[in-house]
Amino acid sequence: MNSEERDLLFESVNKYLTHSYNYFDFRLDGRASSESVMKMYKETCDLGWSAFLFSEEVGGFGGAAVDIADLFHKFGSHRVVTPYLESQITAGAILSGIGGKGSAVLGELMAGNITLCVLGSSDRYSDSGAIVLDLDNLGDLVCDYGAVPWAPVVDKLLLFASNKGENTLLLVDRQSSFVSVERRIGVDGSLVGRVTINGLRRESCEILAEGSAVSDIVKIASLKTSIALCAEAVGAMESLLRQTVEYTKTRKQFGQPISSFQVLQHMMANMFIAQTTSSEMLKGIASEISTDSDYLAYEREIMLLKHKINKESKLVRHSAVQCHGGIATTDELMIGHYLKRLVVIDNYFGGPHVDMNRINREAA
Repeated sequence: MNSEERDLLFESVNKYLTHSYNYFDFRLDGRASSESVMKMYKETCDLGWSAFLFSEEVGGFGGAAVDIADLFHKFGSHRVVTPYLESQITAGAILSGIGGKGSAVLGELMAGNITLCVLGSSDRYSDSGAIVLDLDNLGDLVCDYGAVPWAPVVDKLLLFASNKGENTLLLVDRQSSFVSVERRIGVDGSLVGRVTINGLRRESCEILAEGSAVSDIVKIASLKTSIALCAEAVGAMESLLRQTVEYTKTRKQFGQPISSFQVLQHMMANMFIAQTTSSEMLKGIASEISTDSDYLAYEREIMLLKHKINKESKLVRHSAVQCHGGIATTDELMIGHYLKRLVVIDNYFGGPHVDMNRINREAA
């Protein structure tokens, strides 16, 4: 995709999110339904947003880290409620890495005809994220997954498993008799589900890939997901900063705008530094990654980036609430909704302490 085509795509993204999207019409802990979210998901796939996340080799017209980062930056700044992260990024990266059997499923995914989510333990950066099983002797195996994003509405489940010590990727229909999903609303107002698999049989699932390559495929998918999460966080931080500055210019105390108070000026200056630093770090790392092998080469840098952005987003979201006061935590103002989403992003792979353990493990 040349720069002109890229600019046209992002112009359409901006127009759509500015004129056709309102967070309060899509938040699932409010008046919205999951059907409206899935309708928007299909519409945006038809507009080419999903294809922008994949390389030309698999039928897309983007796929570089900067493409993923730019789109998810928009999602973060507009607080978009969508299964793009779990379905198009995580599951899509796995399917594109598999090739073969995964190609047909990937085509349907990019077209927006189906949605998927990946099931594995919280440590999805390593082989310890696989569920240990024996497909030839499953017995009374029960797999329980606590809060899986968008699980109640996806069509297929990708199960990352270790079959007799060999990493395996299984495709399972969510509506199978042995799959049960308890519908819940997440902290950030998105849809999650507790997934229980009880009675899995070999003939009930499709083996998409197995062998040593599966580990790297899953790791690349996790790193792509981290880039998307970082970009979404940066977009949310940018909106928090802008809305905080606007609020302090209009809110008056002691006969003058509170933006004139030196303490709040210092606080907003720190917010600006945190947001700008995070944005530049993201751009620097994303610009170096264009192929899947690049993700593995920059694995430690991506993990450090996520840890840094999580730290800076905490400063930004807390400062935004302090500048606004109690009104920031009300449902009527967007500040609290950005805060909740940033908390979820912060803990997506297990929280800051888990991120640091992974970073130290890579350095050892």
